[in-house]
Amino acid sequence: MIRLDSLLGAIAGESLKMLRRPAVYVLGAILLAILVLISYLLGWFFLSYPPPGTRFPEGLNPAELKRAFYPINLVRQALSNASVLGGVLALILGVLTVGSEYGWGTLKTILTQRPARLEIFLAKTVTVAGTLAVFAILNLAAAAVMSILLGLVDQQSLTFPNAVQVIAGLGTTWLIWNWYAAFGGFLAYWFRQSALAIGIGLAYLLVVESLVFGVLNSVGGTFLQTVEKFFPGPNAMALILSFGSATPTVAQSAPRPIVGAWQATMVLALYLLAALITSAILLRSRDVT
Repeated sequence: MIRLDSLLGAIAGESLKMLRRPAVYVLGAILLAILVLISYLLGWFFLSYPPPGTRFPEGLNPAELKRAFYPINLVRQALSNASVLGGVLALILGVLTVGSEYGWGTLKTILTQRPARLEIFLAKTVTVAGTLAVFAILNLAAAAVMSILLGLVDQQSLTFPNAVQVIAGLGTTWLIWNWYAAFGGFLAYWFRQSALAIGIGLAYLLVVESLVFGVLNSVGGTFLQTVEKFFPGPNAMALILSFGSATPTVAQSAPRPIVGAWQATMVLALYLLAALITSAILLRSRDVT
């Protein structure tokens, strides 16, 4: 039975551990560095100073493509961090939150002295979700700062997206990262360690979601196109693509979402729920060795 006072104490303890864990700050710094350096500065610099002989697709020019870096498109640009690269970092966070306890041997001590197992599980889940919410807000804030700076440099209008799109973008980022973190936590509960859990998680992301669905989908016919609708990675990408493209011209040549936004949201939510339930069962039913 879960007691509220014990649960709140467990959440406070897990939050303190999260605040004092250097890996959390490293993962957050990497996440923001990817957004600033790759999603913004690298692309903007290439379009501002294209190498001699660079050819752009018909109907597109650097000025039109650079609209992606201005404030009106900050949500779409911030969502670029919600896909594979951001997912990898969220997965590592989920693994370390659980797997480190097995590696250090501290989980046995915690469970012996109480709180109860499900209280510990819920405390870890809430703490990871809160950390990812902070990451999502910082990610969007960094995108806003970069878009304003680049908009001022190019002397463009500083028009921002509406509040609904901003909130939807934050929710999308948070949901996708929570799925990857829950998947990482499930692997850590399963293997009772961090190293193998991270290895298996990265193998899934890079082989199944990136190679099979990303590269082989074009030659796999309708079979792979049907199968990928039931996997979390393609649904996460569909949810990101549902926010559209920076310009109408780009939208015409951009890949189409494999499913609608609501369906993608439901699939990700179901995978997230399944990962959490399975993890809770593993922790509740197995001895901690």
